[in-house]
Amino acid sequence: MTWTTLQRSKLTEHIYGWTGGVGPQLLLIHGVGMRADYWSNLIPSLQEHFALTVIDMPGHGDSPVLTQVKPVIEDYSDCIAEVLHAAAEPMCVAGHSMGAVISLDLANRYSDNVRAIAVLNGIFQREESATASVRSRADNLNGLSLADPTATLARWFGDNPKGINAQCATHCRDWLEDINPLGYQQAYRAFAYDDGPSTTMIKSLQCPALFTTGELEPNSTDAMSRAMSELSPDGTNHIVSGGKHMMSMTHGDEVCSQLIAFFKRAGAQSV
Repeated sequence: MTWTTLQRSKLTEHIYGWTGGVGPQLLLIHGVGMRADYWSNLIPSLQEHFALTVIDMPGHGDSPVLTQVKPVIEDYSDCIAEVLHAAAEPMCVAGHSMGAVISLDLANRYSDNVRAIAVLNGIFQREESATASVRSRADNLNGLSLADPTATLARWFGDNPKGINAQCATHCRDWLEDINPLGYQQAYRAFAYDDGPSTTMIKSLQCPALFTTGELEPNSTDAMSRAMSELSPDGTNHIVSGGKHMMSMTHGDEVCSQLIAFFKRAGAQSV
């Protein structure tokens, strides 16, 4: 698998990204500290089936930081919703980690613009210890300088990654060391201080939803994914065997196949 630097353009006032491919429209939203290039290993296959819009989340890549002092998830969703409004038809949406939380919020508050969602490594009702850990990491960011990403990469790929894990860790290190420090702080705090979707939100989803995570994911656990799937009126669950938080990178073929099959079942008839 390879990751490339995507050539961005200005999509809306607040969002830069890459577009390409043919078919039903699919919006891809990365997580904290990443950028549009995070998805580039999946793009060759996905663009054969979808008209892709692959964005830099606010404060990441080429997209400017938000103007709010302490933005929350809804602030990110509102900016990204500009992309939905500009589309000629409702879009399928796939989000990873914080992007997964945003995808659920978009489906809830902008339901007329969302055809179906894929929630990759999403959170739901974190345990107190996990909440304390992620908020402690967020509180230690100053928005002026970047922290050493070694501990983050170890959580994602292990202390001494080999093979595909080492390749992915190298790319992630590059992205984490290049991000706008304020954009990273804002996003990390918004994600840390959000507990994910409420039970009521998930039960009220009006579109099909795929909830998928890695078998070995310690934070966005398989139990969270299954619980959200069971609450959703039209929920589907898939657990990636051997996968962890960056399963879209390390298990790209399986994740890509799941996305294509799910959005086809969800009504993207021209897939």
